[in-house]
Amino acid sequence: MRAADGAHRARPPVQDDQERQGQEQEQGAGQGRAHDDDGGAPGSAARPRSEGRPAPADAAETPPKGGATATTYGYVDIWAGLVLKGKQVLPLARELFSSRQPGCTSQNTVEEAVLARALALLRRVGLAAIVLGDRGVGRKELLIRLANEDRSYVLRVDPDSTVYPADRPDADGLLLADALEQQPWRGEVEWDRGQQGRLRCRLRTLRAAIRFSRSGRKDDVQEATVTFVEAVPLDGRTDPLVLATTLPVETLAEARAIVRLYAQRWAIETGFETMHAWGQERFMVRRWTAIDRLLWILAVAYALTVLALSDPTLRRFRDQATALLKQLSVVGDRLTPGKLAEAISLDYQQHQRAWISAWLT
Repeated sequence: MRAADGAHRARPPVQDDQERQGQEQEQGAGQGRAHDDDGGAPGSAARPRSEGRPAPADAAETPPKGGATATTYGYVDIWAGLVLKGKQVLPLARELFSSRQPGCTSQNTVEEAVLARALALLRRVGLAAIVLGDRGVGRKELLIRLANEDRSYVLRVDPDSTVYPADRPDADGLLLADALEQQPWRGEVEWDRGQQGRLRCRLRTLRAAIRFSRSGRKDDVQEATVTFVEAVPLDGRTDPLVLATTLPVETLAEARAIVRLYAQRWAIETGFETMHAWGQERFMVRRWTAIDRLLWILAVAYALTVLALSDPTLRRFRDQATALLKQLSVVGDRLTPGKLAEAISLDYQQHQRAWISAWLT
């Protein structure tokens, strides 16, 4: 799952049918491997929630006076997608949220609704999901609910939360960071941080209970026991990676697998960068429905492109796209959704020789 904040510039009402995007999410993952930025097998991921900037109360609906350009701030586009092989993500569900929009309850509620729709869709096609997400999704209430529903997940959490010994329910709580410091080192792992590169880390794990009460009363406490995996970079400068998971972590190999699984989350970042490059900045829109429609168009277009990369019946189509891009020296090691879309969009009149060469491939 991923959420992203956004702001749309708007021209006079005559152009209200165009709109641009915000950003984020969460994703459902298939058992075996998962998604959010690298794919291996069906997966799901999320990125930290990004709060949109406050908008004037009338920014969403009041037309700009005298045809002046207006800007609408404060919306978040929440996504859930499936991680595929080749570091690709297939969008499954999305919804727009803004505290300024009537009918929107809370961002947490919208995020959980999007995740639920993605998980339901995966169940319909027989895929068990592993939910991946960044710290914006790793809140206690959701961790406990998913654990009590026997959902598999790997979610990044902040180490400043309180945990309790799993075998001593009456014991006092302890900060997660302090509890992890008391655990022995289990070995080393390489933390893949996407475009930021890889870091060598030391690993340790902890089995502990987490608790949450919406009202603050003892009779309202929810609880679940999960495993925490911490990867502490050897460089001494980077903050540790702390993950909460319901997957088994009995051995060093399983602990390393949790860190590698979380790295799949970066697939969604790649997808958002591609869609952003498809012209979100060029659309000047203002109305809620226009923004939402534009984001759906981008999601569907991206999903169709991802499917075109994996459909066996379209192999010749992909070969021709690769040949076309090679004529222009713009194809990398492999064909990506962005490169495939670039090939489709090339104007025949301007690139006749490249098109003819591709057709003869």
